[in-house]
Amino acid sequence: MIVKSGWRRLMRIWQSDTAARVDEELQFHFEHKVSELEALGLTTAQARARAEAEFGDVAVVKHSLREIDGRIVQRRRRAEWWESVAQDLRYVVRSLGRAPIFTATVVITLALGLGANAAIFSFLDRLFLQTPQGVSNAGTLHRLYIDASASKGSGTRSEFSIPEIRGVRDAAPAGVVLTGYNTDKVLLGRTNDAPDVRATFVEGDYFGVLGVRPILGRTFSPDEYRVEGQSMVAIISHRLWQQQFSGDGNVLGTELDLGSHRHVIVGVAPEGFGGLDLNVSDIWVPRNTEGALMGRAGNWYTRKDQMSTQVVARIPDAAGALAFNKGATQAIREVRGMNDSLGTLRIASIIEARGGDTNQKELAISTRLAGVAAVILLIACANVVNLLLARAGSRQREVALRLALGVSRRRLITQVLIESTVLALLSIAVALAVAFGTATALRTLLIPGVIWDNSVVNERVVWFTVVLALLTGLTSGIIPAWQTTRPNLSGALKASIRDGGRRRSATRAMLLVVQTALSIVLLAGAGVFVRSLQSVQGINLGYAADGLVYGDIRYDRDLQDRDAEIQRGLPEAAARLRRMSGVESVALSGYIPMNGMSWTKLFLPDRDSLPSAGGMERIVSQVSPEFFKTTGVQILRGRAFTDQDVAGRELVIAVNETMANNLWPGEDPLAKCIILGRRETPCRRVVGVVSPAHFGSLIEGPSQLYYLPLAQAGNNGSQGNATAIVVRAAPGKSGAVSLKMNNELSSFFGLWARPRTRTMGEMLAPQLRPWRTGAALFAAAGILALLVSAVGVYSSIAYSVSQRSQEMGVRVALGASAGNIMRLVVRDGVRVVVIGVALGLMLALALGKVVASMLYETSPCDPFVLIASTLTLLAVAVVACSIPAWRASRVDPLDAMRAE
Repeated sequence: MIVKSGWRRLMRIWQSDTAARVDEELQFHFEHKVSELEALGLTTAQARARAEAEFGDVAVVKHSLREIDGRIVQRRRRAEWWESVAQDLRYVVRSLGRAPIFTATVVITLALGLGANAAIFSFLDRLFLQTPQGVSNAGTLHRLYIDASASKGSGTRSEFSIPEIRGVRDAAPAGVVLTGYNTDKVLLGRTNDAPDVRATFVEGDYFGVLGVRPILGRTFSPDEYRVEGQSMVAIISHRLWQQQFSGDGNVLGTELDLGSHRHVIVGVAPEGFGGLDLNVSDIWVPRNTEGALMGRAGNWYTRKDQMSTQVVARIPDAAGALAFNKGATQAIREVRGMNDSLGTLRIASIIEARGGDTNQKELAISTRLAGVAAVILLIACANVVNLLLARAGSRQREVALRLALGVSRRRLITQVLIESTVLALLSIAVALAVAFGTATALRTLLIPGVIWDNSVVNERVVWFTVVLALLTGLTSGIIPAWQTTRPNLSGALKASIRDGGRRRSATRAMLLVVQTALSIVLLAGAGVFVRSLQSVQGINLGYAADGLVYGDIRYDRDLQDRDAEIQRGLPEAAARLRRMSGVESVALSGYIPMNGMSWTKLFLPDRDSLPSAGGMERIVSQVSPEFFKTTGVQILRGRAFTDQDVAGRELVIAVNETMANNLWPGEDPLAKCIILGRRETPCRRVVGVVSPAHFGSLIEGPSQLYYLPLAQAGNNGSQGNATAIVVRAAPGKSGAVSLKMNNELSSFFGLWARPRTRTMGEMLAPQLRPWRTGAALFAAAGILALLVSAVGVYSSIAYSVSQRSQEMGVRVALGASAGNIMRLVVRDGVRVVVIGVALGLMLALALGKVVASMLYETSPCDPFVLIASTLTLLAVAVVACSIPAWRASRVDPLDAMRAE
């Protein structure tokens, strides 16, 4: 109200001034006209009547003249304002040019804060804000999910079976259309060295529902996209069109080999369209070709348990969404024959990362990074304000003189704000360079498997950085502008620079406290993530991961089944690998840890039921006798398998300690009997208990795992099927062995085989990545905050010392030693930092729950981390204070007095 009333009074003053001038001018012309008429012989009354008739309605004339005069005044004032701004801008540029160190320090400080925020915006914009390119009216497109957390299931399901989709489509109200798709990698060619490309298998009118029109050719016809059909047609991406066909306009009708199957290109998707997922696709084919390309059974699309299709629906309005949700839920329950165990059907955003199936820790970390970037920018802003205040102190006499000569305070405030804004704008180029490198690293660290089809620094990122820089510049200049333009004129003109500087010391100390507190928060965050990573890396896997290499054979699943050939060839391939240099031992296995598993029903002869698995599946792995030695799984009791454990001999089994304790707590499991599959099958005698092993998730504890001899793993003790080769490489040789192993398997099995060899470290990497990423990112943020805070402490103490030069000179003259002076300065600086540390620790404790869910066996309030963070920051503060303290100790008393 105060601001509004003041503005009204100002407008009234301006308006009355204009009205007075208009009335005066109009009255002059009116009287002049009356005088002319009187000179022609008219009486005064006649002359006035004649003049009024010629002038017309005076009120209208006054209003018109006032408008014209007002516009002239407004233009003049606007021109004067722009001229003053231009003058101030020229002055600021010259002033900053005379202080290159100050300018560079502020620009780099702001660039680090702005660049971190621009990088996070670039990453989050792609994940959570941008709709898929090329899609029309994306606001009415939605993904479907099943949230089973409230039912007997758990988690969120994003994939549906074809029967479910057909039931939902039949139940959809008018105006609602839907399509389904799934993606997989296929070979772009027929040979085993052909490149992999990501293909999307579409069900229904995929392109029609999305509103995507090809730039060449057509979309799929209803006959082609029927799941029951056999149409070998394809639509390729604009990128693949340019890379593989050089943008040839006659590409339509060209045949394209996907594995051993030939497809005809019927269309080219528009530029930028890569599907709906973070992983962009280059080829779209009808869903009916999936059976041939991916080796599915002939009737795969009729199975209710074949849930591999994501569903997208175009729903025009909220009312349609409610009706659709109700009908779709009922349709899915009818298809699956369920009542209340289905869960809740959810209609979510079309943006994949905002849907209900993205609970990865990487994405959780990415959202926290926005807060981290904001904290870094706050620290940078506090540092810049401190630097501007220090610069303002050295210009106190200049400001006081200008005020005494009549320069308005508003003009000086504008000048300071222009200076801070120019500094922020100068930092944009550096900030964008920082954003480019940081955003590229974020994309590689957080989601390494995603192909990013757009630049990390695009137009949206540039505009975000510019707007943020303007806001930062104006915000950073408010406090310095307010305090700079309020000097004690008499004191500033008569005394030294230090008069009036004391008034700003409290503000600088407060800003230093803020920087320190925020830095402690980031350092503590980095510490708990590093501790969490150490906890995960310290998990006892149950086997020796270093040096383990796994290999298996993939192939294009056409009509010719190669599984039997693989089964026959793996033992011979293993024998050849044993003779390879760098290989210590080789074994065969039915499954690869962290990559695949299987389980079956168990029975004990003397029990009707088994104890609960406690949330851990009972997993089976069929292995050759060398498996335990090769992997490092320890035999705790009993024996390992031998070459005598073959078909026709006594059926045996080995269990890990986790399973033994669950089935026979407090008993000796050796010689116990286990029945697999059905009760009437022969019993297997337990001959060994091995160390617990993590076969799936690292953080869910060891699985209940049992092992079967490969020669007895089939039905009724027949030969089992090996699918992988396990190699123990010599120390430091796992990478080289993996490469040689891949080449050996390629030459052994022939051109049709596509061997895949991976070290155990590579297989564990995806599970370790969330903690490694969190540790790396928060550590980088903590180091950056520490660096900016060190600059802030140094600049603040250095300025304070410069203000107290006379005091230091007097102390030296009175006999104070250099050590005394240094201790005085360091103590004053550290005292302020300690206050900031105390506030930062309280803030870190309060915010610990924000990252608690992303940590493993680590408290967000870990005392070791908090103490280490405190000591680190205090040590940096002492070093930052020591430099100006050393300079203060070398002050010459005579020079200090003479300068004052």
